[in-house]
Amino acid sequence: MKAGFGNRLNWLLTGLTTVLLLVSLLALTGYFQTIFRPLIEPELEKHAETVGSYVIAQIDRAVELDIPVPELVGVSDLMDDVLSANPDISYLALTDQSGGILHFSGPGEVRNADPFVGLVRAPDGAGVLDGTYTNTMLPILKDGQPVALLQVGMRADHVQNAMNEVRFDLLSILSVAALFNFEILILVIATAFSARIRDLASSIGRAASGDFTIVASARGSDEVARVSAAVNRLLDSVRREFDRVASSVVGQGAEVLKQVKGSFGQTSHSVAPSSARAVAVLRFAVFVFSLAEELTRTFLSVYIKDLFEPVPWLPAEVVIGAPIGLFMLLWAIAQPIAGSVSERRGRQITFTIGALLSAAGLAGSGLAQDLVQLMVARSVTAVGYAAVFIAAQGLVIDNTDPRERAHSMAIYAGGILA
Repeated sequence: MKAGFGNRLNWLLTGLTTVLLLVSLLALTGYFQTIFRPLIEPELEKHAETVGSYVIAQIDRAVELDIPVPELVGVSDLMDDVLSANPDISYLALTDQSGGILHFSGPGEVRNADPFVGLVRAPDGAGVLDGTYTNTMLPILKDGQPVALLQVGMRADHVQNAMNEVRFDLLSILSVAALFNFEILILVIATAFSARIRDLASSIGRAASGDFTIVASARGSDEVARVSAAVNRLLDSVRREFDRVASSVVGQGAEVLKQVKGSFGQTSHSVAPSSARAVAVLRFAVFVFSLAEELTRTFLSVYIKDLFEPVPWLPAEVVIGAPIGLFMLLWAIAQPIAGSVSERRGRQITFTIGALLSAAGLAGSGLAQDLVQLMVARSVTAVGYAAVFIAAQGLVIDNTDPRERAHSMAIYAGGILA
């Protein structure tokens, strides 16, 4: 069996599952296209009516006091505030019965086009400016008679944009799922297949070089275990044949057999286990750990802006970038210190402490109430990240043969890059 079969099997399974995930994505997209669109369009119309009802409620008070609608003050400011609170609403317009604009908030192209006259004359019209917007028309009543109309506009492609966001979300999920799938397959194949094959190959290689004291691990009932058991039986028969021959040989031949008896002596399990299994387990642990930290990069800057408070003597950009810069600085400083600690205290305890610090830092980052708390939490995360990073490298070095070290380090680094 070729040494690269496990890698080819891993890629084959990864490709197969990725194709299945892609098919699932396409099926979900089609499902949302046919099911989600008919559901969201009425909801968007209801939302437009809800926003319009709020504006009308403010205007009704003045209308009840017999203030003419064209003379109302502050309507445009009210509309501006409503648009700021509802970014999915594109414009608000208060028009007279004929569609003439009295008060307006929104894109200048809509106001300049003055499109509402046509909509008033044809109330079933659904578009404004060549279908760019959908328009909801709500009457303002006094004594049961309409005195003005409120026009609420939303972009006609709002539903399609929502569908595109769903597609991008599904694509992101697919990407992360494919990476998880790839890492899990590496772990499973290395621990359940590749590492055992390497151990078996090592046993056969030792026997080929004249050492028949090795017993290959034959735990389980799969093909690898059966082959290992067959190899063990073969080696055992060789040892029994040697004992039979040795017991019947005398003289000079007996002296020769004594010299090679060590190669046929008591069986042992002294074959060193393959490093592939340990590295694969470590790679998966580092992958999950790194993913938890690296995923924060996609939204960390936005999160920092939410906590931002101006500092008189610093530009806003510097303040916003401070948590990220501090994280990288402490990560660089903590690495040599963590390396020294891991040499003295041990790799595993350093790795565990680093993981706990990072977990505490990530939790603190999510619970931070201001930028100072966030920076403290990110500092703790940086120290933990550095400790895990260095301890994991040390574990790879300690558990690999010098001939396999470069390959094992590449496997470990691949988990971080993924």
